[in-house]
Amino acid sequence: MSDHPITIAQLKRAVSDGSLWPTVSAVSFDSLRGVGTVLADMHNDDTFDGISYFEALPVAEFSNRDRSRIAQVIEGFLSKIQDTTERVVSLVHTLGDKASDDLAYHIGQGFEAWGAANPAQIHQVANIITETDRDSDFLGTVLQAWRATAPSEALNAAISFSKSKWPSIRRQATYVLGAFDSSDGDDTLATERLADLMSSDDPQDQRAAAFAIIRLLERQTDKSALLVAKLEEAADRSNENARNELIAGLAYHPAAFPPLLKEKVLALMKSVQSDDARTLDLTDTALYSMDIDRDRHLVFETLTAILSQERAAPPLKKFDSLVHKIQTSAGDAHGWYVTRWLLDGDYKICSQLDAFFPPLDKSIYDFQIHEFKLRDAEVFYLAHKIYAYLMFNHGPAVSLLSACLTSLKPQKRKLLEKDITSFWLRNYPTDLDLFDEIHNAYPGKGLKASIERMQQQVASYQTPLRALPQNRAMQPSMLEQRVQAEIAHERSKQIGRIAEESSIFAGLFHKSTLLYGRSSVVYVYPDSSGEPIRHVMQLQSFETSSALFSIRRA
Repeated sequence: MSDHPITIAQLKRAVSDGSLWPTVSAVSFDSLRGVGTVLADMHNDDTFDGISYFEALPVAEFSNRDRSRIAQVIEGFLSKIQDTTERVVSLVHTLGDKASDDLAYHIGQGFEAWGAANPAQIHQVANIITETDRDSDFLGTVLQAWRATAPSEALNAAISFSKSKWPSIRRQATYVLGAFDSSDGDDTLATERLADLMSSDDPQDQRAAAFAIIRLLERQTDKSALLVAKLEEAADRSNENARNELIAGLAYHPAAFPPLLKEKVLALMKSVQSDDARTLDLTDTALYSMDIDRDRHLVFETLTAILSQERAAPPLKKFDSLVHKIQTSAGDAHGWYVTRWLLDGDYKICSQLDAFFPPLDKSIYDFQIHEFKLRDAEVFYLAHKIYAYLMFNHGPAVSLLSACLTSLKPQKRKLLEKDITSFWLRNYPTDLDLFDEIHNAYPGKGLKASIERMQQQVASYQTPLRALPQNRAMQPSMLEQRVQAEIAHERSKQIGRIAEESSIFAGLFHKSTLLYGRSSVVYVYPDSSGEPIRHVMQLQSFETSSALFSIRRA
């Protein structure tokens, strides 16, 4: 017991005086699993009836901290216990019935270790689960351990259990069918059973079968034509029951998907709508897992179809993983996607392109448009789309306008320079500095002459204006200045509120505010179980103003 900060004698004393859990709960977390194995040794020596103790333990009444700690102890205890199969199975089910997800995981881990150490009892465990006529969350653990020692028997048992009336047993048996391969014997039986389940009318059977088939195909070099056809059929029918499994499979197990099946699943994604958060997340993950350079056309077409739906189309920001991958890509993918959407996308997509850049971005980019092989008229069309949809991202806008200039021959380039000057630089004359930055960073673009001509055109417009006296009639009145200040103040408050709601700390601290008299009282809740902290802030002064309309008599 040198590796535990508690001795066997202390454990025995705690068992005898009924203070076992208070004693164990004070042990360091890393030692808890080892304490469980020591308790198993004591149980095996008839010093301590661990099964009765853990069956009676009121786990549901424990705090989150104690539940996570008892889970470690139980895993260690189960992994080394020696008792009749009936008692072990009864303990596992009793604990599982009142377990949280974390505890259920550790019960499964301990039960799996017990099964590996007692392979001769696995067959009996399966019989007990059948005879007790109840659902079980631990059948999969039993079948996996059985498959390691007697694959043919385990396969037949899995097929039999996949026909059970109990949903959890049926689901786990179906999952295990996906773990068999040719080295385990006759995997044809598993393939045929999975194909039957995929054709079932039961939604749970279809989902479980799709999950298992994908994992089976992932390991196969020569993929089963029957199983591939079943998945293709589900994708063609837009099977709602299997849709998420197919998309998740493409995201996490792409090797399972031959080219045609992959295309069908991508087509299936095109109908995902904004009200289906789970499918949206899976679609984002699947597109993120693809090569955004090599598969750029597939990614573009799929995402464009999703964003262009007439009803309940999700916004681009829902695909934050994919957007971030494109935004931070090392190659030309960033500029390619933005340019392609400006050229081909409708207003619903183009108006969301600021998602690819930081707010009010003034960074310059090495964008290229030569790959698109645009005609002169198309270059001017692209420039006008830039004016409209990158108005708040001057760095990307100027970077793309520079790429447009370099793609034109001298005569047409001069026309585009005048176009840029008359619209963009007329509104944002300081963006000439951004053109200079691009020229200094990428001198090979040959922008020097264009920049000089645009500077001359801007100067020819601004110089006469600067010579004019100030027109006081154009200055806002005091009332207008006050209204503008109030609008700016309200906007600032709104920005602050949105920033607070979006902060990572918003989920950690819950705040409520009461206003009365000359004070504001704020209650901050540090956590869900803590007492609120009261803060009082005195209001020194408060002013408000509003525009008043004057009425003149005729």
